Amino acid sequence: PFTKNMRLAFILERLGYYECYLDSWVEKSLVYLNDKVCKDDIIFATCGGELGSIKLGSILKENHKCTFIANFHDPLDYTYMNGLKLDKKPHISRDKLENLYLDNVDLIFTSSKYYRDSLVSKHYNLKDKIHNCYFGYMINIDNKVQRSNKSKLRIAYSGSMSDFQQPEILLRAYQKIKH
Repeated sequence: PFTKNMRLAFILERLGYYECYLDSWVEKSLVYLNDKVCKDDIIFATCGGELGSIKLGSILKENHKCTFIANFHDPLDYTYMNGLKLDKKPHISRDKLENLYLDNVDLIFTSSKYYRDSLVSKHYNLKDKIHNCYFGYMINIDNKVQRSNKSKLRIAYSGSMSDFQQPEILLRAYQKIKH
């Protein structure tokens, strides 16, 4: 478990003393996993914006020559995506760290085609390893359900309330619809 003071860890990350606020967790996890991982294992590291799991997977790959799959559920915070920096808060860029820890990846999954294309433009040498894989859909989502113009539009939202995932985004998108 992550046992450090999270607020202090975030500040140290912003200043560049930590690569990720999860660095202490990465170190503890490496100690725990180092004698348990072998060459035949597959490391599946999921990123929700933080670098820690990708860093851990990359180091395990380097140490054990196992298969390393990076699953980018969300883009890595404080990196550039199609020329735009994610999150405007003061923070050192983590693009070099993204390069470092993806250098030995075997496969990368993203949660959107847009993010896949952004990663390909940044890591062209990895283009054949980067794939989009939507999650949560078992059927073709192009088959939309028809609804009557008279019926009420009901939207339910569950998830993170961060700047990038706040439910107000739905309202702003709805306001742009002409009909």
